[in-house]
Amino acid sequence: MAVDNEHKITQFDYEKYLHPESIKDLDTSSPGFLTDVKILNISTYTRYERLQKAKEDFRELMPYLRGLNQREQRTLLHLVKSKASKFD
Repeated sequence: MAVDNEHKITQFDYEKYLHPESIKDLDTSSPGFLTDVKILNISTYTRYERLQKAKEDFRELMPYLRGLNQREQRTLLHLVKSKASKFD
């Protein structure tokens, strides 16, 4: 995934993301509402952003993995495979 094709909520297109019933009684031009929309934008992640975070986390983990001996490597692989099979 080289490009982030997903769009996130902004103050200009919040109508696409929020149900009309939930915002009908709100003043959508108020600073508080716009702040809430910005918080939603910051607190949600696209698949691309999650992938980039996972890559960064893996890069930080690599120095520790390099230092494992063969037995520890096999143990770790077994653990990862058993955890992954629970999500299948």
